[in-house]
Amino acid sequence: MPFNRRDIRQPQGFTLVELSIILVIIGLLLGGVLAGQTMRRNQQLRAVGTNAATYMMAMNQFKTTYGYVAGDFPTATELWGRADGGVPLTSNCAAPDTTASVGAPTCNGDGNGYLNATGHEIFRAWQHLAASGLITGRFTGISPYGIGISIPKGPLGNTGYGWGAGLVEVNNAALADATYFDGDYTNMLTFGAPAAIMDGAALTPAETFELDTKLDDGVPATGGMRVYKSNVACAVDANGYNVGSGAVSCAPLFLSIYKAAK
Repeated sequence: MPFNRRDIRQPQGFTLVELSIILVIIGLLLGGVLAGQTMRRNQQLRAVGTNAATYMMAMNQFKTTYGYVAGDFPTATELWGRADGGVPLTSNCAAPDTTASVGAPTCNGDGNGYLNATGHEIFRAWQHLAASGLITGRFTGISPYGIGISIPKGPLGNTGYGWGAGLVEVNNAALADATYFDGDYTNMLTFGAPAAIMDGAALTPAETFELDTKLDDGVPATGGMRVYKSNVACAVDANGYNVGSGAVSCAPLFLSIYKAAK
């Protein structure tokens, strides 16, 4: 068969029109992905505040019903039994700091109005709230901060909620504290990544400012939602967040009204 030059097919590239269409499609896909990520992040941020409000209201209801804050409740075992199954069932656990349980059986607090910093009360609080039916979940009641195990899981990655202990009150400039802006932080609720009381950084300053604006007054040093005074990467001063930074550096604190009787 004679060789025919016209039978040789040269590879054809994309035309400018075809390339333009492809680039538009890629742009639409990327835009959709980014928009979806933004929407998901916004939903998660709203959930941070919604969950916090739920837990604060649950603690308020517990205090109203039982006369004590959850975790500090000194007769919890009379209602739900001892976590260690000891006798009598209505007395406190032999080792409340280390006796784990999942379900209603629990251990007592000391009834002083404050959630203790180093003991079991900040963990039993979640167990008492769940046993009373005011929140959902099953918690061990002891340390460490196991997300979804001893504390509720937060809506952002490796985050959760924790109860702060009976902290020293800071009420005026004369008592100024390096860590906290002036206020009463007794039995506060925290949100963040694992740290001392689930207060590791979890949000950017801009996200925290947005959350504070929606839930409270938008100011880091006042109102019911605050951040640490010592964390200048999050709040540049008492009046403003460091919104120019995109770094994850903030952990919100939700002040509680559940204090010991004076």
